[in-house]
Amino acid sequence: IDLDIPSKDEVVMFATLTERQREMYAAASKNMLEQILQESWDGKKPPATRNTLMQLRKICNHPFLIQEGIEDGGFIEHTNESIVTACGKMKLLDTLLKELSHLPLG
Repeated sequence: IDLDIPSKDEVVMFATLTERQREMYAAASKNMLEQILQESWDGKKPPATRNTLMQLRKICNHPFLIQEGIEDGGFIEHTNESIVTACGKMKLLDTLLKELSHLPLG
């Protein structure tokens, strides 16, 4: 057991929702999310949105979790900036990682 490990510092940071996340959150809390998704799915059946709390959680974590299939006709397999810019948490993480990458190691 290594007793020289420094104590852990925990910092709580709050990430704001993006505009799209806010729109989806408001729609889900008013039970209108399925209508909004239906418009984006071009007549196809969107995923079930029965469990409102789970849908709100997905929207807060990342809108692509619930928007699956809206873009490019299927799973969204983005490796570009849209996966970062779509979510407030990812934007915050991206900023933090850029800052941390400039710090010296050790």
